[in-house]
Amino acid sequence: MPATNPSAARSYLAESIGIVLIIVIVGWFIVSRYTNPDPSIQTAITLMNEGDLAYRGGNYNDALKLFDEAGELANRVRLEVMSTPEPDPNRPRADASRIEMESQLNGIESDALYRWADCRILQVQFETHAAREKAVVAGETYYLPAEMLSEPEKRLLKSIELYPARSEAYLLLGFIYREQGPDKLAEAIAMLQKAVERNQQSYQAHNALGEAYYANGEQEKAREHFEKAILLNNDYAGAHLNLGMYYANKQDSPTPQADADNAKKCLVTFIELSEKTKTYSKSDLVRARQILKSLSE
Repeated sequence: MPATNPSAARSYLAESIGIVLIIVIVGWFIVSRYTNPDPSIQTAITLMNEGDLAYRGGNYNDALKLFDEAGELANRVRLEVMSTPEPDPNRPRADASRIEMESQLNGIESDALYRWADCRILQVQFETHAAREKAVVAGETYYLPAEMLSEPEKRLLKSIELYPARSEAYLLLGFIYREQGPDKLAEAIAMLQKAVERNQQSYQAHNALGEAYYANGEQEKAREHFEKAILLNNDYAGAHLNLGMYYANKQDSPTPQADADNAKKCLVTFIELSEKTKTYSKSDLVRARQILKSLSE
């Protein structure tokens, strides 16, 4: 057996280790590129969380800015991921991770767009609150200005494009269209039907669809959805108010006394819940009390 040359052995060993290290580093880069969370994703999630805190704290301008930043960051990273060469088809794990990353970024951007729209719509409601209250007291119908809703509408449509299963985006779109008057009512119903289809357990979606049906003269369909909303959440005051209004305004009923009793029950529940939660407008409470008084005379 020939003697081993220590120098040659060390050279061979070093060369082998070097090759192994190169393989490990390249492999780590490929796998981490498609399996490890991109730091930008975590940054976007952090921005979303900060936006939620600002939103809950009533700092709506800050929330809008943070949701904007999160959405723009997710969009930029998503486009970068999509523009990189496809992974080696012989590496299915890397390919699956790339798809998963794109899906995650789609979800973050869609969520950011939805939350921005939700926050802006709430701002619009605050900004127009006095005008709405004045109209209700005067017995008039108030519609939100279309120009104030155009940007939320655009962002919600993009949110749905990125993540079609987002029922809450359809719900907000339905609200936007319903608040623009009779000309947009058909679009409102279509959006709210999709919201219910995507989340049968959403009491807000059922109630909103009931309101749209009622405005469209489809009272029995409206009643079904008001009742479904109450079944899903008996503490949801708005559905009790709407169902009470349905019974109070029911025309040519063969059971007028039963309808009046149902209306009273619903309106009393609405008043109790709204006084407890402090979430409903003064005009809604005034209207409920007026109707309740007229039913008791």
